[in-house]
Amino acid sequence: MTDSSSTSEPPRPAGWRRLAARLRAPGRAVGLGALVLALAVVAAGQIRPLRGARLAGFDALERAWPRVPQGTPAVIVAIDEASLQRFG
Repeated sequence: MTDSSSTSEPPRPAGWRRLAARLRAPGRAVGLGALVLALAVVAAGQIRPLRGARLAGFDALERAWPRVPQGTPAVIVAIDEASLQRFG
């Protein structure tokens, strides 16, 4: 039915057809499912029972691949009146 008076769905724009075709491509459903699962895990990290698991995972990552310090750490200096008089 190409008649404009038909009651079927309105034609989708070409952009929607391309997007739908890309989503149907092999492996896309798995990738999309993994993305949804990852987002759910991140969102669930705010839920109290899963917070411990998230922190344990972070600790395991830090033990496996510790961060390398960038630059020098902060230096704490005591300044007293005698030092101010001597050094300014």
